[in-house]
Amino acid sequence: MNQRPPLLPLAAAIAALAAALLLVACASDGGPAAAPISSPTPAGADQPVRVGVTLPLFADFAREVGRDKVDVFSILPTGADPHTYEATPSDLRRIAEADIMFVNSLEPGVEGSILDVIRNNKGGDATVIPFMANVVSPRAQELGDAGLTAADAGDDPHLWLDPSLARAYAAVIAETFIARDGPNAALYSDNLAEYGRRLSQLDEDVAAALAEIPLENRKLVTSHDAFAHLARRYDLDLVGFVVPGPGQEPSSRDIADLTRAIEDEAVRPCSSNLRSGPRAAYWSRWPPTPASRSAPSTATPSATKCSPTST
Repeated sequence: MNQRPPLLPLAAAIAALAAALLLVACASDGGPAAAPISSPTPAGADQPVRVGVTLPLFADFAREVGRDKVDVFSILPTGADPHTYEATPSDLRRIAEADIMFVNSLEPGVEGSILDVIRNNKGGDATVIPFMANVVSPRAQELGDAGLTAADAGDDPHLWLDPSLARAYAAVIAETFIARDGPNAALYSDNLAEYGRRLSQLDEDVAAALAEIPLENRKLVTSHDAFAHLARRYDLDLVGFVVPGPGQEPSSRDIADLTRAIEDEAVRPCSSNLRSGPRAAYWSRWPPTPASRSAPSTATPSATKCSPTST
């Protein structure tokens, strides 16, 4: 048999990007610009701006830009499913006290019912800033409107998996902080620039790692449909995904269709952070057999498992 190039470099690069985005954020200064943001009420002297976000990654963005001038909290803890998470009394109190709330979008999407929790509990003077309505779509030029926002373009909501778009999110945060806390504008701008340099380096490192894989072998299968912007940025071919939609589990038909696609494209498997249920069972028994396709196991694979190179 012909030797198939392993996807270990690809898996490692993607894992590195996901992990590094928790520590850095921003990309080159040539990234998409944020749309104008209205000025919130100025912050009180020497009082940190109270900032709430929906997702932990956004909290990292805000802390990097604001540093000690902001007090940041995320409604969702790390690893929580936004479609099933129930806000705690502490969450409700902090939402009510927040000066600014950053959300990915004002439309239902990756944040699930958390948007309703914010609407029902935020303070009357709080400002809600949606990222997607303030970030230019990566498809704006091809759609013929250079100022088209990601929200108006109907883009996949997981924009931050492209480092240049993560930088655009951080720019929205910086603009918001500057509008609210003008005396510290230079600090926020400097923090944004530094954060941007770090994400630019991340972008270069991931691109260099993926450059070692021939273009025709850059095939990606993921647990759910969230990697369109990452694939676009790094010329990856999205073969398929396991979970059909938020809060859903794959059917036997879904698994069978994905199995055929993986076999047809000769994709080497790598699983990460799978715990239980059909999606874990799918990856735990590679390569699939006719029996395994029709009778999924309940076995749970290790946290990260990649198949070795084979011939």
